[in-house]
Amino acid sequence: MQLRKLKVYLPYGIRPGTVVANVTLTGQLSSLAQPFIFYIDSVTQRGMQSRGSLKRRRRRDIVDVCEDAGTIVPLNHFCIHRLSGQIEVTRDFKFNDGDEFDLKIRVTDSDQWGKTANTANFKLISRDECKDIRVIYNEAVRFCSGVSPANGQMPCPTAQCLKPLYKWRQAVNASEKFRVDCASDPNNMEAVIQQYPSCIGKSRDYLQYPFHTNKLNMFKSGLTKKD
Repeated sequence: MQLRKLKVYLPYGIRPGTVVANVTLTGQLSSLAQPFIFYIDSVTQRGMQSRGSLKRRRRRDIVDVCEDAGTIVPLNHFCIHRLSGQIEVTRDFKFNDGDEFDLKIRVTDSDQWGKTANTANFKLISRDECKDIRVIYNEAVRFCSGVSPANGQMPCPTAQCLKPLYKWRQAVNASEKFRVDCASDPNNMEAVIQQYPSCIGKSRDYLQYPFHTNKLNMFKSGLTKKD
């Protein structure tokens, strides 16, 4: 029996009870007594020493409860379903971008001695892939939240609003993954884009020239006269 090692990334906003990995078994499984029983033998966090002791009790009943490795951080951050091998985050897990955890997973068959079949290490990494996009979005919210149309005749919003709004749209559309994972819009900035569709293109000028277009034209005109 062999366990497939995995590296898994835990996203920002992950909720307790979310299944983050499934332990996969390969090999000559038909010769072993089933069902197979899964355990978390240890949880170590990079840069942190665990002060807890592992659970060493042996259950006589075979039920698919989600069992963690202990009660002390980080042993209590994850649990594994004893029969299905699904690994979940628990309510004790707190997301912190960049945290890395190494889990040692053990599986046994169901003979009367609980013979150990194999172990494997799993790496779980907390990664907030939308962090930079949220920074841009929050800047857009700051400067665009008061923008509203007046009978559809309002001029374009200010450069302070257009610049982050344009950057946010570009960042979200940079990849399919970002469009799926990073397009959260709780303050409805998309409505501002829809209200001023012709203004968004002008934000390219704002990105290149941090002053009003009229001033830019005057500047160009002055150069022409001198020539």
